[in-house]
Amino acid sequence: MQSLFLREFIAQDFAWLQSWYLDPLLNDELGPLDEAWLAFVLSDTGGKQYSVFAGAEPMASIGVVWAKRAEKPHIVTDIAVNPMFRGQGLGGRALELLIQHTQQQNWLAYVSADNIRAQHFFSKNGWRQDQSLRVDDMFAYINKA
Repeated sequence: MQSLFLREFIAQDFAWLQSWYLDPLLNDELGPLDEAWLAFVLSDTGGKQYSVFAGAEPMASIGVVWAKRAEKPHIVTDIAVNPMFRGQGLGGRALELLIQHTQQQNWLAYVSADNIRAQHFFSKNGWRQDQSLRVDDMFAYINKA
């Protein structure tokens, strides 16, 4: 597979990303994806959505919320992988690319207690569950790269 590159999400990315949500598993875990989401992402100043490509092929989308204070972690809000390439390690590679691109070292992700696949994903990629940061039915995974 070609090397991956990351850039900021743009409005034109919405068509391919929205088509991924026809996949029942992705839609169940992260959906729904609608015009309100797009409007928010394009105007949000407290975070950023990124698109990950291999050549011209979209491979993943990753959302982040920036920490408001230096000692706090940045938050990964979502990782969606092109369903045609699920299970090939692209999510982990995209996450590494995000961390390299942003040059930020302190990260946090909240994962629903019933989303076993996402829990396994973060554990497999070296993130550690931190019970002290748990919020309601959301597990907290931290990574200090």
